[in-house]
Amino acid sequence: MPWKEFFLQSLEVTQRNYGGSSLWILRIGGTTDQRRYPGFKHKKTGEALWIEDRRNPAWVAAEMAAMAPGRMQLNIFAWNQKLTKDVKDGQLEKAMQLFQQMQQEGMSPEKFTFVQVIKACAGLGRLEDGRLVHKQLIQSGYKSNVFVCNSLVDMYAKCGSIEEACVLALEEGRCVHQQVIQHGLESDVFVESSLVDMYAKCGSLEDAWSVFNKMPARNVVTWTAKILGHVQCGQGQKALGLFQEMKQEGVDPNSVTFVGVLNACATVLALEGGRCVHQEVIQSGLELDVFVGSSLVDIHAVLVDEGMRFYGSMVTDYMISPKLEHYTCILDLLGHAGHLHEAENMVMEMPWKPHVAPWMALLRTCRIHGNVEMAECIAKRILEMELDNAGAVKHL
Repeated sequence: MPWKEFFLQSLEVTQRNYGGSSLWILRIGGTTDQRRYPGFKHKKTGEALWIEDRRNPAWVAAEMAAMAPGRMQLNIFAWNQKLTKDVKDGQLEKAMQLFQQMQQEGMSPEKFTFVQVIKACAGLGRLEDGRLVHKQLIQSGYKSNVFVCNSLVDMYAKCGSIEEACVLALEEGRCVHQQVIQHGLESDVFVESSLVDMYAKCGSLEDAWSVFNKMPARNVVTWTAKILGHVQCGQGQKALGLFQEMKQEGVDPNSVTFVGVLNACATVLALEGGRCVHQEVIQSGLELDVFVGSSLVDIHAVLVDEGMRFYGSMVTDYMISPKLEHYTCILDLLGHAGHLHEAENMVMEMPWKPHVAPWMALLRTCRIHGNVEMAECIAKRILEMELDNAGAVKHL
C-alpha cells in the first residue's frame, strides 16, 4: 500500500501526483493521533499536518513546505530530519545554511539539531563556527546533554583543538563521577578503574591519583590505566615505577600493560634518558668528551636492555603472545637508540604477513638518524605493499 500525504485543506478527499507519488489531500481533525509522523503545522490554525511517503516523511514535508510557504511551516521534527539528511549526504554547507534558515523562520534548535550542526562544523573543520554553536547551546540549556557533549568533544578534536576537547571531556567525566558518588558506586573496582582511565586519558593525573589512592582494591585494569596515563603525559619513568609497584602488590600485567611499559621505555629514552641530557651536554660544550659520549651510549644501552627484558618477561613469564602493538613499541625503542638494523631484523622476523605500520615507524626513525640508504630500501618496500602511502613516504 503506498504511503499517503495528508494536508489540512478541505473536507473533500482528492488525489494528485507529486514527484511520481500519489498524494492524498484530507482535512485532519483535532482528535488525530499527534504522535504519528509530525511533519509541519498550519500557520494559522496550528493544527498538525501529517505526512507519509515512500521516502522519509520529513524530507517530503520540507519539499511541500517550499511549494506553499504561505500555508505551512516545518516543525522541529521536520527541520531535524532535513538537517540529518544533509549531514549524512555530506552536504555540510547546505546543513549550515539550513541551521541559519530555521532560526530566521522562528524555530529554536534543540539537542538533536545541535548534534547535527556540530557534526557539520567538524566535517568542515570550522573551529570558530563550532565555538559559536557551543556558546549558543550553553545559552539554550543543553550543556550537560551527553550526546551534545560527545559531539562537541569530537568536533574540537577533529578541528585540531585537542586542549579544548580534553577540557570538555574532563568536565563531562567529572559529572559522571558525581553520579557515581550519588549512586554509592565508589567501592566498585570496575567503576573506579574506569574513572582512573578516564581521568588519565583526559590528562588529569591529579584526579586519576585521587581516585586511585582511595580505592580499597586495585586490579590490572586500574594499574594499567595509571601506567598508560603517565606514558601519555610523557612521564615514562613514573610509569615504569608504577609497573614495579603493581608487581609488588601481586597483580599480574596483561597485554595492554606491556604496551604501556614498552612505550614508557621509549619515552624515557627519547625525553628523559637521551635527548634532554644530550642537549645539556651540547650546551656545556662537552659533546666531544669521550667519557661523556660513552655515558650517553650507556644510557641508551641500559634503556634498550630494560625494554627487551620486559618484552622477554611478557612472553616467558606471563605467556603473552606479542601483538603488532608490542612489536611497534620495541621498534620505537630500538629506533630511538639508533639500533636500526636490529629493528629491521625484527620487522623481517614478525610471525605474520608484513604490515605497513612497522615499516612506516622504521622509516621515520631512519629520517631521525639520517640513514638515507636504509630509508630508500624501506620506502620501496612500503610502496610495494600499499601505493596509497606514496604521499606519506614522499613527505618522510
